[in-house]
Amino acid sequence: MRKAIAALAILVILGAGADLATRKVAEGQIAEHVEARSGPDASAHARIRSFPFLARLLLAGDVEGVDLRVDRSLAGRLTVTSVEIDLHSVHVDRHRLLAGRKVDITAIDSGTMTMTLDGAALTALARQELRIGGRRLEARVAGQAVTVTPSLEAGGQLALGASPLPVVRVRLPRSGLIPCDATSVRATGGRLVLTCPFHHVPPVLLRTADAAS
Repeated sequence: MRKAIAALAILVILGAGADLATRKVAEGQIAEHVEARSGPDASAHARIRSFPFLARLLLAGDVEGVDLRVDRSLAGRLTVTSVEIDLHSVHVDRHRLLAGRKVDITAIDSGTMTMTLDGAALTALARQELRIGGRRLEARVAGQAVTVTPSLEAGGQLALGASPLPVVRVRLPRSGLIPCDATSVRATGGRLVLTCPFHHVPPVLLRTADAAS
């Protein structure tokens, strides 16, 4: 009886180890694929939220969620400070993962994108010097700091208002990593933070390329 219990315990441990190893391979593939498609200076990290990973994938064909963060990604000519993608109920092609160890995200139930722009990125976007200090966004007028109020207009356009300056309107970047127009904006921690919800797989994640296992 004790031998049977010990053998079962070993199988559970081995199963947990295989589950973790497969999840790490999948996370690595996602991060490497996105990083390669986000610009030469981009750095990506992915985390799959699901335990057990293989059992849920085999039974339901999905995982609870995927978190993705990419720093210094390119959107056109603009280097975006960071983009965070939070995906819920992520559907993965089970056959490709188990037979070929290839990650192929086919659908999601919902997702949220959070994009941050630092002062340098915002200055490049607005084509005038802008500084972010804590929760304040400032421009310089005749050597004086003027508070800038950010807001969003139709189509995700960013409006930057600062009396006595005229309102500056800029088109926010879109890319395979930025799948939606921002619906909220705030300045915090020396960054301008923009978010939006979406319900489709971001193009940068489709048909993840092979990676060495």
